[in-house]
Amino acid sequence: MLKRTTLLLVLLLTACVPAAPTPAPPERSFCGDDVCEGPENRGNCPEDCETIPAVERATENAAMEDAIRVGEEAIIHNPSSGAELVMHIFLSENPVGPTVVLVPGGTGCGSGFRRPGSMSVDVLLDGGVNVVVFDPDGRCSSDGVEDQNGSIHQDGLAAVIRHAAEHPDLDPGRMGMVSISYGITMAAGALSRYPDLPITFLIDYEGPATRNDTGGCDDDQTGHLMDEVACDDESFWRQREALTFMPDVSVPYYRIQTENDHAQPDNEHALQMVNAALEGASPRVWLNDLVVDAPLLQGEAVSYISDINDGRVFALVLNILPEVMAAR
Repeated sequence: MLKRTTLLLVLLLTACVPAAPTPAPPERSFCGDDVCEGPENRGNCPEDCETIPAVERATENAAMEDAIRVGEEAIIHNPSSGAELVMHIFLSENPVGPTVVLVPGGTGCGSGFRRPGSMSVDVLLDGGVNVVVFDPDGRCSSDGVEDQNGSIHQDGLAAVIRHAAEHPDLDPGRMGMVSISYGITMAAGALSRYPDLPITFLIDYEGPATRNDTGGCDDDQTGHLMDEVACDDESFWRQREALTFMPDVSVPYYRIQTENDHAQPDNEHALQMVNAALEGASPRVWLNDLVVDAPLLQGEAVSYISDINDGRVFALVLNILPEVMAAR
C-alpha cells in the first residue's frame, strides 16, 4: 500500500509541473552582409542600413572594384526619374543559356551579387546561366533618389530589362527574374505595370506581401520601413505592396520559402503571394516543389524548406530553372 501511495503522489506532482515551453526558432539575421532587408533598419543594423552620401558610396565602390566582378557595364536612364542607372551583364560559357535579372532585397544593389560569397553571380555563371544586375535609383553607383521599390524603381527595372533584351548574346525569350526578399515588390510591380516585358518567369525568395511585413503594421512589428513610413499613408503603400501586383503577373511564379522565414515570424505572407498568383494571371504557381492548383489555407500542411542560408539560394534557383522555363 505504501508503494502505491508513493507512486500516486509522484504522478500527481509530475502532472502539476508545467510543461517546458517550446523553444522559439533561432532568430536569423543577415546583419553585416551589406544588404538592408527584413527586420533590419538604421537603428538595429546601421552597418547595413545607414544612409551613405553618393560621394562616399562611389569611393567605397572604387575601393572594392578589385574584389568584385565587373562584367559588361552599361549606363541607362530611368525614363521616369532621368537618373543614370548602372547595370552589369555577365555572360556564362553557355552561349544558349537562360538569363536571370537579379532584383536585390531590402535597399540593396547589384554590387551585393557581384561580391564573392553571399549569393554571388558566380554560382549562376558556373551553372551556365547569364546574369544581369543593377543598382536602383539612389543606391550604390546609380544616381537619383531612393524610392523604396515604388513606381520609379519599377520603371528603372523595366528599362534595365529592355536594355538587356537587346544584348546580341542574350535570348529575350529565355529571360526571367529572381527577386530577393523585398525585391519582390519592385519585380512584381514592374511585371504588373509592364506586361509586355520580355520576362518568362519569376522566382521569389521569401518576399514580403504587404505593409504588415515591410512596414511593421501588424502586431509583429517587423520590417525595415517601420520607423519611416506611416501605416495609413495610402499614396506610399499603393506602390509598394507586392500582393497588389501579383494578380496581374502573367508569367510562371515560383516561391522559395523556408520553415523559418529570414525576416518574418511566420509564413502567412508566402501563402498570400501564392494564392494571389494562382487566382490571377500566372499560368503555373509553385510553393517550393509543390505545384499549387488550389488556394492554400493558413495551417495547411505545406512542404517548407527546413532551413537555408543565403549561399544556397542560387543553387536552388539552378535546380528550379528547367521546370519554370518549361511552364511558360
